[in-house]
Amino acid sequence: MDFFCSEQKEKQLLEELNEITEKQSGQLRGRIKSGEIDMQMYQQYIEYLNQVLKSGSETDMFDIYQMCQSGAIKEATDRDVTFTGSVRDTKIIFVSEIDEMKLHKDVQLGRIQQNVCDVMDKRIGKIQSGTFDVMCRPALHKTVGIKVDGDRSQPYTYGITVLVVDGEETLVVTDCSNTCLKSIYTKNNKSRHSKLDLASNPHSVTRLGDNQVAVSFWSHNEIVMVLVTPDLVLESRVTTKKKYMGLTALSPSTLAAGCTDPPCVDILDVSGRVMRSVSTLDTEKNLICNPSFLCATDRGDILLSDAVSQSVYYITQGGDAVFTYTLTGERGLSLPRGITTTSTGHILVADYLAHKVILLTPAGKFVRDLLTSQGGLQYPYGLMFCDCKLYVGEYSGGAVKVFTCSIPQ
Repeated sequence: MDFFCSEQKEKQLLEELNEITEKQSGQLRGRIKSGEIDMQMYQQYIEYLNQVLKSGSETDMFDIYQMCQSGAIKEATDRDVTFTGSVRDTKIIFVSEIDEMKLHKDVQLGRIQQNVCDVMDKRIGKIQSGTFDVMCRPALHKTVGIKVDGDRSQPYTYGITVLVVDGEETLVVTDCSNTCLKSIYTKNNKSRHSKLDLASNPHSVTRLGDNQVAVSFWSHNEIVMVLVTPDLVLESRVTTKKKYMGLTALSPSTLAAGCTDPPCVDILDVSGRVMRSVSTLDTEKNLICNPSFLCATDRGDILLSDAVSQSVYYITQGGDAVFTYTLTGERGLSLPRGITTTSTGHILVADYLAHKVILLTPAGKFVRDLLTSQGGLQYPYGLMFCDCKLYVGEYSGGAVKVFTCSIPQ
C-alpha cells in the first residue's frame, strides 16, 4: 500500500511540475515574440536615423529628439532587462513533508512550491495575457449592452473604465442621458449590473484604486468618489471651483481635470484643491481649447484630446509640451474624443465623426487606423485599453464593444 501511495504522489508531483513548466514556457514564448517585434521597431529607428543623418533635416532631427524624450525606447529596454533577471532567478523547489519516515495512506510525501516564479508573475503582469501587437487586427470579443431596467432613454456612453473586483472583470461607464453611473459584471456565471443615480449628467470616469473610481460632470462643479464592490456605492462628493469634464487619475490621491471655461488642465488632490493649472503650452503657443478627454501615462504625464483644435497633446504635469499631434487629410482628426494608452505605451484615439480609432506611437507619430467603420464601428466616444482588450463605447449605441489586441501565446 505504501508503494502504491508513493507512485500516486510521484504522478501527482510530475503533473504539477508539467503544468508549471507549460505555464512558464508560454510566458517565455510570448516574451520572445514581443522581443522580436521590439527588434523590428529598433531596426526601423536605425534606418530612420540613417535617413535623417543623410538628409540633414532639422525638423526630422527634432522629431527624433522628441522620440528620445518620450522615453519609449528606454522603457522597452528596461522592461526586457527586468524580465531577463526574473527568469534567471526562477526556481522550482520540492518541499518534503515526510514525518519520521512513517508511511500510511494519509501521508503527504511533499509538494511543489513556487517562490521566485510567483515574483515573476507579479512583475510581468500584462505579459501573462499577451503584449499589445502594433500590427494586430483587432477581433470583436463581445458586445456589452449597458441599457438596464429603469432607464428613461437610450443610453449614451461617455466615459469607460475597467476594474477587477473579487476576481471579476467589472466594466464601469457613465450614462449621460440617464444621469447615472453603471457597473456591469458577471457573478456565478450570470450577467449583473448596478446603477447609481447622480445629481447631474456625468462625463468622465477614472479608476482611483483597486475598487474606487472618480466621476466628473458636464456642467456641475463637483467630482464624486464611488466604491465598486462591484455594486456601486457613493463614497463622497467634492465641490470644485470649476466645472471639469475631462478626468484622469495620476495617483490614488491626485487627479488631472480638464476645464473648458476657462480652458485649462488642473492638477487636483482628492479634496478638490488645485495644486497646479496649465492653460498654455510652450510660451503662449498651442492654447488648450477643449480638454474633455484625458489619460495618464505610465510616466505620470497627461495625454489629452481636444475636439476644438482637432489635436492630441502630451504634456507634463508642469505644463511642458512633449508633443502635439495635429494633421489634416486622411491622418487628421475630425472630432477626437476618448484617449487611452496600451501596455507598450502606444496611444489610441477615438475619432467620433470619422468612425475610427487611430493608433499613434508613444512619441505621437501616426501608425495606422486600428478600427474603422468597415468593421462596424459607429461614433466611438469613450475608450479604455486594459489587459490587451480595447473597450470602445459607441455614443448612442447603448453598448460597449470589446476587442482583443494581443500576440497569441
